[in-house]
Amino acid sequence: MLTVFGRRNLATTPFIIPHSPQNGAKGPTDCAHIFLHPLTWMRPCLFPNGEDDGAPPGDAPLSGRLTCPNTSCGSNIGKFAWQGMQCSCGDWVVPAIGLAKARIDMSQRVNVGRLPPAALGIRMPPSMRPNPADDSTNGRGNL
Repeated sequence: MLTVFGRRNLATTPFIIPHSPQNGAKGPTDCAHIFLHPLTWMRPCLFPNGEDDGAPPGDAPLSGRLTCPNTSCGSNIGKFAWQGMQCSCGDWVVPAIGLAKARIDMSQRVNVGRLPPAALGIRMPPSMRPNPADDSTNGRGNL
């Protein structure tokens, strides 16, 4: 599972819109943005007029900037365009709500319950280490 975060979690894998470069794309192959479905923390940027939740959005902008949801930060972390925009990989994403990869951190969540402790860098005592299947194959023998 992929988690996108600044100083707080901004999105997880189910909210990321996957896309791939189109055949024959002439742009760079790496995507500069991660495209998301609209999320609650984006409401002040997407609908800046501050309507109530039950009211229609009114004159919301068609495009603009996404700012950090942390009120003490407020820096630009991406952009949105309801009419869509072309990714740096050449693919069009409509509607486009993109977080700039350079402005956010991404982490890969790992289920540590399924990993052996040695995989986490924990040094195990000899009695708890897995025994190799055949000692003669490692070239050490019984010294």
